[in-house]
Amino acid sequence: MVFGGRWLLPPVFINLFLGLAAGASRMGLIPVFASNAVQNHGAVMMMGFISGIIVAERANTLKDPFLTAASIAFPAGGFLLVAGIDFAAYFAWFFGSLLFVIWSAIFLAKYRSRYSGFFFLFSSLLNLLGIYFYAFGYSATFYVYSWVGFIVSFICGERMDMLQISRPSRLSRLAAYVSPAAAAAGVILVGKELMALFFLLLLLAVARHDLAIRMFRRPGFSRFLSIGIITAYAWLGVAALVWALTFSWDTMLHTIFLGFVGTMILAHGPVVLPAILKIKHFFTPLLYIPFTILQASTVLRIVSGVFIRLDAWAYSGLITIIAVAIYVFLAFSNTFLSKNFLKNPSIS
Repeated sequence: MVFGGRWLLPPVFINLFLGLAAGASRMGLIPVFASNAVQNHGAVMMMGFISGIIVAERANTLKDPFLTAASIAFPAGGFLLVAGIDFAAYFAWFFGSLLFVIWSAIFLAKYRSRYSGFFFLFSSLLNLLGIYFYAFGYSATFYVYSWVGFIVSFICGERMDMLQISRPSRLSRLAAYVSPAAAAAGVILVGKELMALFFLLLLLAVARHDLAIRMFRRPGFSRFLSIGIITAYAWLGVAALVWALTFSWDTMLHTIFLGFVGTMILAHGPVVLPAILKIKHFFTPLLYIPFTILQASTVLRIVSGVFIRLDAWAYSGLITIIAVAIYVFLAFSNTFLSKNFLKNPSIS
């Protein structure tokens, strides 16, 4: 691969830092450094970082040209949007998402018996739909619901192949097949209750059969991953309640993006980052520190939204940034100081 490996990571993580800084500016924690970044904080995080890291990991693992191009397009779109070149940013994101759809369709055609293939295609279509809504100025509910459906269905889709080896009940299989319909209806009808149903159906389909949960008694990284996945599923359950019963927009979004997605990213980081860098997975018990801090910041974020406490809202943002900073420091220090990495500087 001419452009791959470690070179896919810096643009993605720069988007992460831009998104976090923009969020801090919105909360008044730091001065506004770029108005376009502040206005498009969510899109930069969603497309530049989350979509970027997803395709970067798979591009380097599968050596797929469609995903490699997409992994360049997503963070590039984030840079362009922050620079105020909106049209070029939207084009980059459309291009990357279309390539993601093409890869997902090929994957499904090749592995028809795998549950994950169907969910990858469905999620990639929702991602593309979200960009359409965002680029053409639709109400925020349309593109936010699309992107929520994308990331939740993709993450759960990755875990969905467990159904093929765990002998699930008919109810679990039915929930798996019906869940995309609930998400599609939720996006089209802008129904938060339908999105809550989507979350519950995925929990019913996946959480009971996820083999990673059973690794809790194993030491080291296995236990860390198990705790992370259990915690993320718990947040998805909380999100179902929040989306069904409240109208707090900030609370609804961050139970998903901080609680569920953030926790999943931290739990899988010790294998995702090394997969891109082509080294053995790293793990240190110190990772429990940022993991715990993230959970605390998410709880504070939800409390601040429910009780409309702007002071707690700002503190939650600061604590989230601290959690991410500690995690990134631990991840990269363990990675770049590893003998495996230092002995293979030409890995790409």
